[in-house]
Amino acid sequence: MAVYLSRTQVFKATTESPFTRDFKHLLPIPRHWLIRRSWESQKIKVVRPSDRIKYWNIVPGDKIADRRDPLKTVHDVLSINKLSNRVFLKGPINEDTAKDGKVRQAKSIHYSRCQLCIGEEKIKQGSFMVSRPVFAARLCVKNKRWDSFRRRYTWDRYASAVWPRVPRISETAKRVLNKQAITWPKPERRKPVPADFRMDTPKSVVAKITYKPPPLPTSVSAPIPKPALESAYINYLFNPSPSPFDESQPVEVHVVKELSNPHSRAKKQARWQRYQHYKDDLRKEMISNELKNLKGRNTREATAEAMYKWRQTIEDEKRAKQKARWMTKERVKKIERNRKSKEKKAKRQSERLRDLVLAEAPNQVLPQQGKMPRAA
Repeated sequence: MAVYLSRTQVFKATTESPFTRDFKHLLPIPRHWLIRRSWESQKIKVVRPSDRIKYWNIVPGDKIADRRDPLKTVHDVLSINKLSNRVFLKGPINEDTAKDGKVRQAKSIHYSRCQLCIGEEKIKQGSFMVSRPVFAARLCVKNKRWDSFRRRYTWDRYASAVWPRVPRISETAKRVLNKQAITWPKPERRKPVPADFRMDTPKSVVAKITYKPPPLPTSVSAPIPKPALESAYINYLFNPSPSPFDESQPVEVHVVKELSNPHSRAKKQARWQRYQHYKDDLRKEMISNELKNLKGRNTREATAEAMYKWRQTIEDEKRAKQKARWMTKERVKKIERNRKSKEKKAKRQSERLRDLVLAEAPNQVLPQQGKMPRAA
């Protein structure tokens, strides 16, 4: 069985986290997701699973330069997309997305065009010493491991070649020769949003007792009040022409079902058990009805026919429940709109036929009353 990425994981592939929790970005996606069904649908840009990068050495927080940039301007990495191998940069905005009212997106470059900045080194230019950034021309990976405490994959990255060339006695050259690991950037901690206490409910309002029990009869000879019916309360809320309902009943009695979770394990099990008892009782009842009147059949044939009718009844009830769930308020309104539009269309067509007037022209025959013209 093929394993694919979910649609949510594809749309949320761009991340600002420098950590690798799993390697799900190497999984394929269904091909039909790449086809845009309408102009409103979001376009999915991914590369083939064989072209995706397993161990990313460029993560958010790093400083990089574009290989095609002759000035070697240093940029900060904002986020990465492991499905499209794109690296988004801080600061510059993509001019193509900023036009025509589109959402402004950060500029992105391909992973292969990134050069990691590993520090600065003083390089002699003429008779002066100039401090210039040094970039890793080639990155390698070692010591791959799973960090069980932080629950993420981690590895060490080091530069096996640098650009521009540096003296062999420099600190950068020593780190390259010793294959010293390049430190990973630390993610910025987001400051929590300060709470707005003006929107909080005062403590006096929370502690106020608002429940008022319903009035009970004080006389012994008075009739005992009937318990409140939940169905009557629900019909009173949703029925456009509700029947009279006693509003003095406590509301808390009626909202128990609405405020409780109908999908808990115990409630689902109770519903399933009730349905199984209902099917067993229905089967026994139908078999007993068939055995009471055999009509020339033996017991085995009557039982088989009862079982067939029982299965058909169960299937019909399932279809009826499915149709009832399908007939939501929105679909009922849509069906009503379609019915009205069809009626209007049929009415317009009948009016056109009624008001149709043919111009006088040759080869026209007026049919006689009660007779049809013969075919030539």
